[in-house]
Amino acid sequence: MNKSYVMLKPDCFERNLVDTLIQEIKDHGFRIEAQKEVVVEESRILKHYEEVIERLNSDSFKESVINAFVGKKVLAMQITNDTGDCIAKFREFIGPTDPSKAGKETMRGKYGNDSMEKSKSEGRMLNNLIHASDSEESAQKELALWFD
Repeated sequence: MNKSYVMLKPDCFERNLVDTLIQEIKDHGFRIEAQKEVVVEESRILKHYEEVIERLNSDSFKESVINAFVGKKVLAMQITNDTGDCIAKFREFIGPTDPSKAGKETMRGKYGNDSMEKSKSEGRMLNNLIHASDSEESAQKELALWFD
């Protein structure tokens, strides 16, 4: 499988960066095979973040996820590339989870305006614009969840 799940998050919509990030994705050799705008329901986003919620065992993180996503728009996408390493290359392209630690050549480094430190001190979800699957297994699960 040479495809990945990518989601442009609510903060991407709020900052009017959707078209810009889509163009960046295409300019960096990725093809969008499917996309759809989704207004997020609680059950779907909790399923999406289920492993993280369980690992952190944190009600506050669960509440942060609900506050950050429920009732807001995301853009769900299935992407691919021609080099056979779509997941790894895309994650390299978007940069680390914390935009304040991302290089300026990455999407989060170029467009991000938040930090893990700031989001934790404010008790909210980190605004980092975009999510991308981290493995083939998670890509399969996330594509099935968002493109049912």
